[in-house]
Amino acid sequence: MPSQIHELVKSNFDRVLPTLHRKIDIDQLHTLRTWAEAEYGKQRHTLSMRKQNGFIRECHGDMHLKNIALIDGELLIFDCVEFNADLSWIDVISEAAFVVMDLDGRGHPKLARRFLNAYLENTGDYEGLKLLRYYLAYRAMVRAMVDTIRAGQPGLDERERHEVLAESRRYIALAERYTQVARPLPNQFQCD
Repeated sequence: MPSQIHELVKSNFDRVLPTLHRKIDIDQLHTLRTWAEAEYGKQRHTLSMRKQNGFIRECHGDMHLKNIALIDGELLIFDCVEFNADLSWIDVISEAAFVVMDLDGRGHPKLARRFLNAYLENTGDYEGLKLLRYYLAYRAMVRAMVDTIRAGQPGLDERERHEVLAESRRYIALAERYTQVARPLPNQFQCD
């Protein structure tokens, strides 16, 4: 199961690479891929233990802000990927990382921190923090991949295509930020 998770990570790079044309963007993606491969190698045992301990299981699979609504004071999470076990049988911290990344990527670092802290306090899944950078970068690359697919769809004019590709590059940069080891995770993960 952990190798299937990493195959999803790698597939994002495979889908994004052909859409890049600038050397700086291609180099950035290669650097990210190299980091993801190394991080997977370092975390393979942790992933195996998480599978063994039930942290890799059937989840929503696509829990991001566009799939969460507040209705009558209650959160409703919809549009799960129950039709694809490769996307829904994942690590629970990956699911949480998607929301954290989405909040951070939309400029809400304090909400990202609050969500992550609430997740950790309610689940006790502090061991999952070992994988947080890996999953944050993965989820940012999911967003980049979705944007590159959108950019290739018919019906977009040149301005719209340019905006979607710029958004994809922004998510690639966000993924790169999550890989930085020389500094702590972005401010949203530090205490106030």
